[in-house]
Amino acid sequence: MKCFIIQIDPSRDTRYSIEAFTKLVREQGKFPEVEADYDNNTLTNLNFFTEQPGPFWQEMQSEILQHPDCASWIKRVAIVACEGEHGWNDALLLAHYDSSETLDSLDTAPE
Repeated sequence: MKCFIIQIDPSRDTRYSIEAFTKLVREQGKFPEVEADYDNNTLTNLNFFTEQPGPFWQEMQSEILQHPDCASWIKRVAIVACEGEHGWNDALLLAHYDSSETLDSLDTAPE
C-alpha cells in the first residue's frame, strides 16, 4: 500500500478553499484522510492510500488536479508526494507550486 499526500498551503491563494477542494475530491470518489500539519498550522495534508499507485496517480491528475474548478488554485497552493520504494525515505515529489522544483515521475503503467 502506498500513500499519496497533497499538502495544501491555503495562505498562498485564498480564491478557493480546502473545504471546497475536499468536497470536489469526495465527489470524484476519493476519500482522503485529512489532517493538519502539526509543525505548521497553515498546512493541511490530504492522505490517500492505494494498492495501485500508477492508475491512482493517472486518475488523480485527470479527475482532480486538472479539474476546471480548482486546477489553477491547486497549482499555486499544493505539493503532491508519494511514498517511494522505501517509504518516506525516498518519497517522490510529483507536483509542486514552485515551478523551479525538480519533479520525480511515477511509472504509470497498470499494475
